[in-house]
Amino acid sequence: MTLGDNIAFKATYVIQEPFIYSAVVEDPITKELTYRIIEPTIIPEEKDVLERRSFSRRSRLTSSRSTAARLPRYWRRRRGG
Repeated sequence: MTLGDNIAFKATYVIQEPFIYSAVVEDPITKELTYRIIEPTIIPEEKDVLERRSFSRRSRLTSSRSTAARLPRYWRRRRGG
């Protein structure tokens, strides 16, 4: 079943407005209820911005051994340092 099918929305919920919503939908043939996640479609320019921000964040998280040595022990284990 895709959102283009003849489905009935039984309930909708905001997860993180305005980005993520969920819906309870009913299949008209089987009457089966399922949850669907509804996310907006992004345009190519928005995708480029997200990729640049993701790359920037990853590069900031990469640290030298000296920086990792100053981190608390539980952080070193989590980051593999």
